This record gives sequence, structure tokens and C-alpha cells, in this order.
Amino acid sequence: NQIAGIEFFSVFGDVGVAILIPSVAGETYQLQYSDSMAPAYWFNTDDSITSIGGSLTLFDVVGVLPPQRFYRAVITP
Repeated sequence: NQIAGIEFFSVFGDVGVAILIPSVAGETYQLQYSDSMAPAYWFNTDDSITSIGGSLTLFDVVGVLPPQRFYRAVITP
């Protein structure tokens, strides 16, 4: 899925990223990250989310964001 928007935020000392994607009702989505693209090893953030359709926001909340982080949203079975 194509990422439609990215927003950074802070909550109680933790920082995070909110990723906005278009979604299809009934599909289950998972946000994944990699700290490097050479080679890219993808890790899941929180639990997967089943969409009700329209825009869907996925979150990655961490204590401190690394200098760089790559994201992708995948449809899971």
C-alpha cells in the first residue's frame, strides 16, 4: 500500500510515528519497519488491524526513534 501521510508525535516521553494509508474493508493490515535497506529485514510494530474501509492509521510508538527508519504497510492473511 502507498503511504498517504506520516506524522510524528510524543506521548508521556515516548515518541512515535502515525502512518496513514488507504485501505479496503475487511482486509487486515500490519505496519512493519526496517532500520536499514541494505539488506532490509522487516519487523512488525504493534498488532495487525482489520480495516472498516477508507483511511487507516497505523502506529509505531518507541522510546527513542533511531536516526533512520523505513516503513511499509502489508496486507496479512
